[in-house]
Amino acid sequence: MITSNVWSIFLGIAVTSAVNLFASESITPSTIRPGERARFEVRITDIPADASPDSFQVFDDLLAQNKKIQILEKAARLENGAFVLSYELTAYQTGDITLAPIQVRYDANTISTESRKLSVSTNRAENDTEIRAEFGELRNPFPWQATFRLLLIAVASYGFFFFLREWLSKVPWHRLSFKRKPRLPKENPNAWLKERMAELKKRIDAGEDDPQLIDEWSWIVRTYYAKKSGLPVSCFTLNEIQRSKTADPFLLFFAESDRFRFSPRREGTALELVVRCFTHTTEVLKCN
Repeated sequence: MITSNVWSIFLGIAVTSAVNLFASESITPSTIRPGERARFEVRITDIPADASPDSFQVFDDLLAQNKKIQILEKAARLENGAFVLSYELTAYQTGDITLAPIQVRYDANTISTESRKLSVSTNRAENDTEIRAEFGELRNPFPWQATFRLLLIAVASYGFFFFLREWLSKVPWHRLSFKRKPRLPKENPNAWLKERMAELKKRIDAGEDDPQLIDEWSWIVRTYYAKKSGLPVSCFTLNEIQRSKTADPFLLFFAESDRFRFSPRREGTALELVVRCFTHTTEVLKCN
């Protein structure tokens, strides 16, 4: 008695062995000149729907070992329900070359192709090695692709500016000013000094005895030298003023004003000190 498991195994073997593969081969062109290419193609049809190129084992050792041909390229693919092998061949020796059969195996099925002939011929004699005359200088091909690209850019640019023209016509160009703003003239340090000293003189003539007058005089002199020399004299210490030699004539007066401002015991009044500083300034800088 045959059990159901035995029948299942039997049916599986029967279905596997029922796959019938058919092979056809072609070579194009069948006749070439030395160095030209020919395509040798093998097509396996009636393959299962779930087959992939990796499911096939190809045995083409005899074809690859043929010393009369050179295999330039080899590819395998699935195309329209068929497994296709393609070889790009070339040969340099004239005569008929026999291409050996190729075996292809899928699961338990093996199929073999038939041998094909590739003819290599030339119109030269066997010992003719003469170099032929040149065909002359060839012209460079016309750059159609670059020309078409430039033409496309030109048409697109024209279309862009055509649609932009209406918008540009609405821009109030007469209101736009592209003139450069005039630069403000630099202030003359001497003129600035005369104005500041004139204001200070008014306060001195009014008899103000304010210690801030000393600070104002120091600021005027330091700022004057800063405008004239381009150095931050207004922030300099006495040592820095002496090293930079910017306001040397006023070092003693700067020192005296610092002693007056920061000393707990002051000698004289602020007005007296300001008068001496003002007089020295007008004599040195000639700002009166």
